[in-house]
Amino acid sequence: MVIGVAEKLPEIGRAYVQAGQEAGVSRLTEWLSIKDARGELAINDVELAAWQFMIGCHAMLVMPMIFGDETQPDAASIERVVNHAVDSFLSAFARRRRSTDVVEATLPAELPDAQRPAVSAEAAPKSAANPSR
Repeated sequence: MVIGVAEKLPEIGRAYVQAGQEAGVSRLTEWLSIKDARGELAINDVELAAWQFMIGCHAMLVMPMIFGDETQPDAASIERVVNHAVDSFLSAFARRRRSTDVVEATLPAELPDAQRPAVSAEAAPKSAANPSR
């Protein structure tokens, strides 16, 4: 529907993108930038990553409606799409843990470095989002 109107009235199309996608991407970009600065995520292009996440969530849910399908997605479809988008996003941008991260977080601070055990990558816990990490 928006696409049909935007062809004749481009200002409506621009307003739709600015009010919806651009506003959401802007807020998500700010949040992701904080997570990236804290080392919780590793993202080279935060704005592009925000767009990818938003479009990943919209692809099967919103896009059909934009092209005229009046069927509303059910809760199970929304959950499936969003969970997949989150899993894909974290697979791409989650900070890769080092084997020493776990040891540093669990050992008392006063333990001298010489007494800290070495932990191999195989001993590090797996991530729920990606069991290979």
